[in-house]
Amino acid sequence: MLNLLLEWVVRRGPLFLSTFSGLAFETLPFLAIGSLLSSLIHVLIPGKFLQRLFPTNKMASIMTGAFMGLMLPVCECGVVPVARSLKEKGLPLSTATAFLLAAPIVNPITIVSTIVAFQGAARPVFLCRAGLGVSAALLVALFVEMTATWWPLRTSELQSRVDPALNETANEARRSRPLQQLMHVLEHTSHDFLDTARFLIAGILVASFARALVPVDFPGARTIQSSPLAAAAGMAAAYLLSICSSADAFVARSLFLPLPFSATLGFLVLGPMLDLKNTILLSRFIPARRLACLVGLVFCVVFVLVTVSSSASGRSP
Repeated sequence: MLNLLLEWVVRRGPLFLSTFSGLAFETLPFLAIGSLLSSLIHVLIPGKFLQRLFPTNKMASIMTGAFMGLMLPVCECGVVPVARSLKEKGLPLSTATAFLLAAPIVNPITIVSTIVAFQGAARPVFLCRAGLGVSAALLVALFVEMTATWWPLRTSELQSRVDPALNETANEARRSRPLQQLMHVLEHTSHDFLDTARFLIAGILVASFARALVPVDFPGARTIQSSPLAAAAGMAAAYLLSICSSADAFVARSLFLPLPFSATLGFLVLGPMLDLKNTILLSRFIPARRLACLVGLVFCVVFVLVTVSSSASGRSP
């Protein structure tokens, strides 16, 4: 048993270390950016002002949340603290959910990287990705809105997971001088980043183990020709590999080329919305039962959309 363990460490250890370090260097800067944006919203923007910026109509508010990623370019890690701040400020949970799921896909960096990765492709992959991603985010957000009596995290429940001292200084900070406001923002950013980073590191650790245990080119992967099976394989790979949305298009282009196009779409659509490290990060703010329902709902919606949209498509993108 010990020999087998040592053999695994020798063979898979370098892959684990390289994956862990790569994911850490990839995601921690984006988490810092997300924490900074979250702190700016939390400290400087009054809740009533932010609520006035969003339409009172629930559908219009959800649509606005889905496309906010164009103005707040954050990845799937940095989007979590920003979405939490939006909910803390009194916006509907459905609006925060739409932003959480769609922002990493409509992120301009993600769009540009997808265009570059799939240059010369037979179809505009970035449009397929953005269209299906936003559609999935809207459907999930609408479902959250329709079942609002069960889903919502109360503002008090969210705030109970944040240092009360930081919440007490927010109103004072908005009346302070610019230098004092800056200090409040930096204080909240450092607290938010350090508090959230441990969950992100735990997620990266689990994702790195998954990457080391399950090879990307697992036996039989390239024999999958059924569109639904290919979509499921692409989604499973996206969830386990947990690659940042700013670089995952290049991986998808080479990894799923022999498979039906649904594998590429499943990978590109689900990855920015939900992955292994992001799920563990979300567990910091969402109770386990609700998080499990959200994960299952996102998987089902993305699978159906990808399978239906690619059923009449060709093999390669």
